[in-house]
Amino acid sequence: MRVGLFGGTFSPIHFGHLRSAEEVREAFSLDRVYFMPAARPPHKGGGDVAPAAHRLKMVELAVADNPFFSASAVEFERGGPSYSIDTIRHFLTTLQPAALSFIVGLDAFHELHTWKDYAAIPELCDLIVTSRPGLPTPPPEQLLPVALQTVFWYDPLAVCTGILQVTPSSCTKLQAFLSRPQQSATRFARVSLCVIWSRLQ
Repeated sequence: MRVGLFGGTFSPIHFGHLRSAEEVREAFSLDRVYFMPAARPPHKGGGDVAPAAHRLKMVELAVADNPFFSASAVEFERGGPSYSIDTIRHFLTTLQPAALSFIVGLDAFHELHTWKDYAAIPELCDLIVTSRPGLPTPPPEQLLPVALQTVFWYDPLAVCTGILQVTPSSCTKLQAFLSRPQQSATRFARVSLCVIWSRLQ
């Protein structure tokens, strides 16, 4: 069984997340993709992040109609900062002997050296790196961030690393719209669900 782990703040989850996950699932023949909202993202402040329970509910609604997608509350249940390495180890234990693939955006991948126990991540699972349109896509031999090149030996035949160009909606644009004074919490829910619905209908 091949399983994808897709983490993030998902504030809110949108078409781009769902589209990216589906393309990754198809390209790498994943049997299931777990969406894991971060309870306490260690690299983001809490000012622009929706309440944890709301983000989890939005993810549950967004993935409900896709039989290959599941929402996971593991990072809420664990408590404390949401470190990817802890989540990967959790799934290795609970889904053994599944083969895990950790899905990460190119921008986040370039900051991998700032993550907790980052050097252990490629030892525990494959890394699938996605890219947004407009971002330069480096050739595979230049994919590894400079800070990691002294830690890892890069072998394209041994490391499962994919670059997929996807067309996401923009969280930034949604947040800018929702931050206007006249937008209420009800409006926030409606906008989020409209974006979700565009993927599921």
